[in-house]
Amino acid sequence: MAKHANATLRSAWAQSLIDTLGASHKIKFYSGTQPADTGAAHTGTLLATLTADATPGSVSAGVLTFDAASYTQTNSSHTSGTPTYVSLTKSDDTRVYELAIPSDGMTFTGTVQNGVDIARGAWTWTAPDA
Repeated sequence: MAKHANATLRSAWAQSLIDTLGASHKIKFYSGTQPADTGAAHTGTLLATLTADATPGSVSAGVLTFDAASYTQTNSSHTSGTPTYVSLTKSDDTRVYELAIPSDGMTFTGTVQNGVDIARGAWTWTAPDA
């Protein structure tokens, strides 16, 4: 039997993710095979690193929409490609959560391109068990 959680619980989970990551956390977009867990080495290609500089997103009905305008990014450091997973880290690069795109509820629209900012609203995470 499938698990189901109401929107209030799923929203709390999404908000707790942002709270756990803390100020100046990072979102790292990778292509390739996602590691088995947050302790295993990355073997994929790092496409882009974004650093939170303000309220990084909003939560509604269990969906966390990341606000790219609240992240600093250096698009000249981006590597062109299609991300297959993201690694969410604290400011000191401690890995907290990694999500496959799209199978783990993480969506991403488009590709990462060298010299181009990742757009606002381009990615969201839907907390599981809807």
